[in-house]
Amino acid sequence: MLMDNAVLVVTQALILFILIGVGFLVRKVRMMDDTGLQQMNTLLLVIVNPCLIIQSFQNSFDRGLIHGIVVALLAALVTHGVGAVLARLVFRRLPQAQSRILQFSTIFSNCAFMGVPLLNALLGSEGVLYGSVYIAVYNALSWTYGVILLTGNHREMNIRKALINPGTVAIFIALPLFLLQIRLPVVPLTIIDYLAALNAPLAMIIIGAQMAVIPFLSLFRHKAVYISAFLRLLLIPGVMLFLLSFFRLDRTVLLACLIPAMAPTGIVSTLFAIRYKQDAALATRSVALSTLFSIVTMPLMIVFADWINRF
Repeated sequence: MLMDNAVLVVTQALILFILIGVGFLVRKVRMMDDTGLQQMNTLLLVIVNPCLIIQSFQNSFDRGLIHGIVVALLAALVTHGVGAVLARLVFRRLPQAQSRILQFSTIFSNCAFMGVPLLNALLGSEGVLYGSVYIAVYNALSWTYGVILLTGNHREMNIRKALINPGTVAIFIALPLFLLQIRLPVVPLTIIDYLAALNAPLAMIIIGAQMAVIPFLSLFRHKAVYISAFLRLLLIPGVMLFLLSFFRLDRTVLLACLIPAMAPTGIVSTLFAIRYKQDAALATRSVALSTLFSIVTMPLMIVFADWINRF
């Protein structure tokens, strides 16, 4: 059983990372420019991801799902808290400009672009349902704590965007449908299914295209970026695995809590660095290097979590 799970994890991870390679190649041969990338990014965030969330909530009501949602919510809060504490301790002595970016890059993962496709591939709609809870917490904290961290100014915090964004709007639509057990008619549900199926290929192609514009050797010139990647990819999910292992959780719930926590640094680090006039180059290196390392670390961490969950 463990070996079967390991093969499945490695196979799904390999598929996703080959899709990253497709995006990398497309950008390198100039089949896509910045405008096309931005348009694909908008399509993914505003249309495809919300459809995947709504699709995942079209499940039969089960008290186990409610329990899983509560666990996912608490785990997401603790994960971000652990990340904030570790990042603060490790990077507090660096110059403020570097410290802010590296702390942000360590705390906020690529839970939507990297986490959701892997959740969907390994755990199906139930895994995506729990993962969408993590994304809601991520969105709320990135627009509040994350903005304060980068700017040092509480007035820059954007409560409206923390509460009203494509991910949370999708949950506000999907959750009542789930609780009231309202099944969507065949036509809209089929359209949602088709759009949701675009999530993995579109997200991976976008990540590959983003990595293609970064000079490869520049990724390895900043030692602190290695430390940030270690915290993001191994230490934070390792701490969460240790904490969650005390509760004897179902495998789906356990991995749905861990996969977003072990995802590489989110592209939001670069976007926010640009928006708030911080070190965008450092943020981009952190995103690219952690994404590169995650090709190895994510499958290993998932297999290790499966092994731990056996005892």
